[in-house]
Amino acid sequence: MVEHGRRFLRVLEYTSDCALCLGELKHGPMAVNLSPQPHWQAGDASVPATAKATLLISRSVTKDDPAQTFLPHRFLRGLLPEALLNDYVFWQRPDGTVYGQRRPPGEGEGGEEAAGAHAKSVPPPPAAQASSDGSTAAIVPAAATTGAPPSGSADELQISFHGGNGVVRRVPLGSDGKPIAARARTLICTAYANRATPLGRLVATLSRAEDLSHVLAWSAEGARGETTLAVDRVEMPRLRLTFRAESSSRHGPSGARLVSCEHPGLALSMPSCERLEALLRGMPHALVLTSAEGEAFVLLSGLAKPCRLSDRSAPLNTQLLVARSAPGWEAALPGVRHYLYPVS
Repeated sequence: MVEHGRRFLRVLEYTSDCALCLGELKHGPMAVNLSPQPHWQAGDASVPATAKATLLISRSVTKDDPAQTFLPHRFLRGLLPEALLNDYVFWQRPDGTVYGQRRPPGEGEGGEEAAGAHAKSVPPPPAAQASSDGSTAAIVPAAATTGAPPSGSADELQISFHGGNGVVRRVPLGSDGKPIAARARTLICTAYANRATPLGRLVATLSRAEDLSHVLAWSAEGARGETTLAVDRVEMPRLRLTFRAESSSRHGPSGARLVSCEHPGLALSMPSCERLEALLRGMPHALVLTSAEGEAFVLLSGLAKPCRLSDRSAPLNTQLLVARSAPGWEAALPGVRHYLYPVS
């Protein structure tokens, strides 16, 4: 808990597993935890917080609208996926409603000063609208914040609160700039997925290639506060991968599979034979894609930096651990973020 603007807010200081945390600790020590199996942990919870001067940035959209206060990302880290924090700037209204405003293209994450410049350079969003159950949801058109004309690819982010839980919805905009509610998607929280459920098995598969902080699972449902949602779309921005659900009677009672948008004709799959399982045993960062004809392909993450575990008791140890958040490694990558290999 730290003080900010005479308020006490929570800050993510430590995670016991970087792969399963929604936030990414970019500053702080990283170490390897060997139990139950080697994985990365980050941060240090034993360091006491020190009192520092804070800066509050506020703005008024209109003279009739209450002032809005900028909410730094460090107070949302671990609550929202890091992928959303990289793309949005967040503001809070006096009633507690928080909404995100999409960053202009090319603008990286910054502090309060960057937020002040951002607030001056883009038009303010419309006021929050009341939903049918009395809660409020902020509506932020992406096209308005970037200055680009509305198009079929533009969308808006809506964040509402129900009983202490946040609901994040993304609504596409039509050519006239109006939201298309029928095509809205709700963000699914992957951090608490039960491994025994289909969602849990999907999350376990995706976490092979990417940290959950950069995995966005969306559902076409959720407008009425449902607790069980079907995955409609999966986005992995850092790997530049997107999967969409495709219905088919050939794929069990659910009749749906996740098809790659970047590699047409290939769908996300799990190793189904001993040969594939043996092939992937030394590639913990690999995904398996299959075609309708049964051909298998291995997809490898370009972000995965191999690190050899050091053990003084076993100097010739060859066990490797993959690091997915290595700034120097990521900066040296070319435009390609993943690689696809056929299995013959």
